[in-house]
Amino acid sequence: MFRQAVRTIVAILGGYLTTLALTAAAFIAVALSRDGTGSEPGLAWRAALMLLATLAGVAGGYVGAWIAGRREIRHGLYVGGLTAVIGLAWGNVDFAQNDPLAFRIALIVVALPAAYVGGWLRARRKSA
Repeated sequence: MFRQAVRTIVAILGGYLTTLALTAAAFIAVALSRDGTGSEPGLAWRAALMLLATLAGVAGGYVGAWIAGRREIRHGLYVGGLTAVIGLAWGNVDFAQNDPLAFRIALIVVALPAAYVGGWLRARRKSA
């Protein structure tokens, strides 16, 4: 029982760190690809960030489910839940205040379904 609990914690943290690393890489890549004028990113940039952050959430859910090795969808949802909770706190950080509120909310709302898809994909792959 203790080993399962530790594995669950490691799975959730591993999935979250995957989501975090891929999302940070996406934000950095998009920031570096901008024209350097310092102007606010437009709708196309925000759409690209949203897509990349969603894919990062899917990857995080998948990794969390893979590490857990059992109840893949549930563990994917745990990763998404942690991501959403930390996203709520992160939205109050000073430099995150530059993003429109709707964009920050969308990133938080997408976290759970994206991680669910990652857990579901892992469960499908495992059963195949």
